Amino acid sequence: MSEAMDDRGSIQAVIDELYALVSGPGDRARDWGREAELFLPDARMIRTVIDGDGQPRAEFIAVANYPANFEAKMGGRDFYEVELCNRIEIFGCIAQVFSSYEAFADAERQIRLKRGINSIQFYKLDGRWRISAMVWDDERAGLEMPARYLPR
Repeated sequence: MSEAMDDRGSIQAVIDELYALVSGPGDRARDWGREAELFLPDARMIRTVIDGDGQPRAEFIAVANYPANFEAKMGGRDFYEVELCNRIEIFGCIAQVFSSYEAFADAERQIRLKRGINSIQFYKLDGRWRISAMVWDDERAGLEMPARYLPR
């Protein structure tokens, strides 16, 4: 296997684990310790939220604060997020991934909550790909997922 294929496989494994960690029944304890291992210590997350005036704004979250943020936002509800497809770009020790997703309120994927894109930046440190930053936004009125980010 070439190094590029190995890197792509390693990055995809991190992405798969990231989606699996946040997904599950509301009463399931998530492995937040493992999630922290997927990120560099000073990594940042930025969630796009819509304010009271209907305008998008950035909500900045430190990786260490994400578990409490997620639990407060979800309030014990079931949440299942699945990757639709992605585009992985690698150059040396850096990688950028646009990962489109859908989120559901049930394991059977019948009650769709949202669809959007995660922009995930990686850095290869000591031979291991870890997330350095993650930014996401969801579809909303006037913002629709481009066809290139949907499964073919």
